[in-house]
Amino acid sequence: ISPFFTAPASVKGDHTISASDGTNNATAKFTMESTAPKVPPPLKPEFGAKVKSPVTFDWTEVVDDSKPVTYRLQIATERTFSTSSIALDKSGIDSSGYTLTELEELKLAGVDTPYYWRVHAIDAASNASDWTGAGEFYIPGPFKFPQWGIYVGAAAGALIFFLIGLWIGRRTAFYY
Repeated sequence: ISPFFTAPASVKGDHTISASDGTNNATAKFTMESTAPKVPPPLKPEFGAKVKSPVTFDWTEVVDDSKPVTYRLQIATERTFSTSSIALDKSGIDSSGYTLTELEELKLAGVDTPYYWRVHAIDAASNASDWTGAGEFYIPGPFKFPQWGIYVGAAAGALIFFLIGLWIGRRTAFYY
């Protein structure tokens, strides 16, 4: 029988474990470490980037003694990440990157609206790193003709319609 065991994911601090074989009972105390993981350095999207679908976030993986490490990603409309500005709050990410789902992308799609993202790491002892700095990015809106393009297109259509009418009118004028 080994005097060692693998501690399950739990909150930092002191814990008591009990064991029994039906006849004998034993208890022991152990302490979960309380050192927060390092801040995961962000990789992409780069500051000020206009991202294309699928929108992908990437950061450097964090290694910590209390495995596994998960991540929490937040996207906001303000650099301050006030509660009302948070557009996406995704926790429990088990890899060093995340790709938005189609529905999440549609929720964020704006006409060159700046968005801000940040991430932090959380180890199995519930220790959380500090947040990364706010990275700014843009999700371009769907293609739209500029206002002048609509007028030019309408004028060109009217001109073509007029020329076709003129041509048909000249062709039928000879038959009467």
